[in-house]
Amino acid sequence: MKKLLSLALAAIPTIAYCGDKDKLIGNWKEVSRVPPGSGAIAFKDTIKIEFTRGNEYVWQKSGGFIYRGTYKIKGDNLDMGARQFTLLESTAGRIKIKDETATYELVSYVPGAGQTAAEPEKPAGTVTSIEQMQGHWSKFKGTNDQTVKQIDYTRAVKVIDIPGGATTDGKLGTLFGARDGDDSPSWYIESYNPQTQILTCGGKDKRELKVLKCEDNELVVLENGTTYFLRRFR
Repeated sequence: MKKLLSLALAAIPTIAYCGDKDKLIGNWKEVSRVPPGSGAIAFKDTIKIEFTRGNEYVWQKSGGFIYRGTYKIKGDNLDMGARQFTLLESTAGRIKIKDETATYELVSYVPGAGQTAAEPEKPAGTVTSIEQMQGHWSKFKGTNDQTVKQIDYTRAVKVIDIPGGATTDGKLGTLFGARDGDDSPSWYIESYNPQTQILTCGGKDKRELKVLKCEDNELVVLENGTTYFLRRFR
């Protein structure tokens, strides 16, 4: 009897979220909606979601308002602030999520192209040298992939300054924390590895920031789950 039960349980298909949040990055369009205890229903208020790097999202239903916010993933829980979902499945070009009202299936698409084929977001161009990041970069926003009870302003990035050109002290630039004075950076940039896209900093302590993007006057770096968005304002 136990053997038959084990075989029966093994035959039941399971759906699980793989936990790779990068698979969510891109544009998604709803193609199926199934309320609890019911079959698929027809709908006109199609959900469209864009997940971007830095744990941000844009949500819109057809004919409705556009909502922007930040999202967090913990296990199979997708926290979008005002709405909570369970992540059921994530495959190439297709995700399935559910809340108390329905289970939603969404497919990857290209906005404005009328396509629903799996076409994931193109990755940002590789930053091949530190010269591409030359400039005085000031933080204009930050996001975190987990709930932060208390921000450490002594470490929160405020400014990254990369002057470019040859240096005599071996420092490629400086990094200012939120509490640093204008002329007193706590860290300096030691090196940049274009293969890993890691900025290594020394000074107050050792820090490593992964460069996610440097284009369109925007520098985006990631450190321990916190994403910093910076721009050149001068």
